[in-house]
Amino acid sequence: MTLLPTQLFFGCGMTLPFGAEHRTKLAPWIGPQHLSDDAIAAAAERYRGTPDRFIVLDDFLAPTRLAAIRRLVLAEGIMEPAHKVYGLRGFVDQDTFEEAPEDKRFLTERIYRSPKPEHAFGEPALMDLSFRRMLRSAHFHALLRAVTGSPVVSTGLINLKWLDRGHFLKRHGDDSPGRLACMVLYVHEGWRPEYRGRFIMHCRDGRREIVEPLTNRLILFDPFAGTEHEVEPMAEDMGEWVRINYSVWFYEQQSEAD
Repeated sequence: MTLLPTQLFFGCGMTLPFGAEHRTKLAPWIGPQHLSDDAIAAAAERYRGTPDRFIVLDDFLAPTRLAAIRRLVLAEGIMEPAHKVYGLRGFVDQDTFEEAPEDKRFLTERIYRSPKPEHAFGEPALMDLSFRRMLRSAHFHALLRAVTGSPVVSTGLINLKWLDRGHFLKRHGDDSPGRLACMVLYVHEGWRPEYRGRFIMHCRDGRREIVEPLTNRLILFDPFAGTEHEVEPMAEDMGEWVRINYSVWFYEQQSEAD
């Protein structure tokens, strides 16, 4: 059955529309080329048309939104080191990470925690809060339902990340119970191939899909499609450049983050 671009059908026969109200509410954030009926239908066909169930959308956000978020990460926010080791639950301190064997080191990056006190009410901090509200809105959930065909009704963790020299995220799956979709959005600018840090999707048939982290590029994927992914290690010689992205998870029921 071919899905109409503005409708999502469930097995019970219920229809949930993506209509004018959703479009109007999302228009200040999302590029208009992604909100038309034809664009949504095309994205849905690409997402659902292959077993790996993932798509890449460029120029996703309104470009005026990006500069403030970059400033939050680079100058006005508190960015805390984050490390994970295979076999240990949650984050670990730097000593534990460095003492772990190389093949046990899973993740190293920085995560945004809050604005610096003197910038709590600045434009960058408020822009980030507004963006998070948009990601948690019924309007954005409706867009995700229309594209993925999954009954998304809730937004989980929203992480804003910084990766610089030597940072990485090793191969893994995101198939945590209840998750229906995962999203990565790049908000940095000026990426070059020599900086590395590309997103690598390991497909079900053994192929690797390599996605360059271009400015304002969105990756959306199904965590239960049988794929895994990783972020290749950042280069050691990349000057002051920083890779900045949001990582977001979406669910079929209310999560603790809501």
